[in-house]
Amino acid sequence: MNRVVISLGSNVEDRMARVAAAMTWIQTILRCTACSGIYETDDFHPTGRKYCNAVMAGDTALSQGEIDAAARLYELNAGRDESARRRGDVPIDIDLVICNGTVLRPRDMEREYFLRGYRELGPGI
Repeated sequence: MNRVVISLGSNVEDRMARVAAAMTWIQTILRCTACSGIYETDDFHPTGRKYCNAVMAGDTALSQGEIDAAARLYELNAGRDESARRRGDVPIDIDLVICNGTVLRPRDMEREYFLRGYRELGPGI
């Protein structure tokens, strides 16, 4: 089993519903042990649109590569394609931030969109 921490975010109009739906989907590949609430953060990109974010932690039999592939497919099916990227739209963003104690995305560990939810998970995650 792999212990992972996953970050989610969306900046489109129905962003809260999109994050909630992605959280439900993640529970099909992850035995969730801790989950933040969904919260709003400011965008640090030029679009200036608000995001909804959440962070989840848990255990999975999937490998890092399998998690990433499943997340990319979910994102694509949710509309995160090249056209959306050009417009600055993020229908859903799902990132594996920590796997078995190894930080895979160090920048996320410095950003409020991740840290706020990560702190909600509590100690020992």
